Amino acid sequence: MSDEKGLYLLINKAGKYFHFDYRYAGKCKTMTFGVYPDVKVDARKKRYDARRLLQNDVDPAQHKKETKAIQKESVDNTFVKLKKQRKSAFFIFVTC
Repeated sequence: MSDEKGLYLLINKAGKYFHFDYRYAGKCKTMTFGVYPDVKVDARKKRYDARRLLQNDVDPAQHKKETKAIQKESVDNTFVKLKKQRKSAFFIFVTC
């Protein structure tokens, strides 16, 4: 079921997924935005954002991967910091 400007809903046995077809560096690519109905409202906004990235000569799928990697690293660093704080607090408690 297609919407417009490359956005469509792919329906198969596994579920319903919003996909976005685009062309970057001469290649046809497909990007998944999420599962219906979780992303129902955001799918068009995500398509708009992806098209803006394409206008700036940025691959939206690569941008999404890099953004997720940065967020994961940030969360991992926060977890490590909390773990260190907890250990130091534990040692302070034991030594007092």
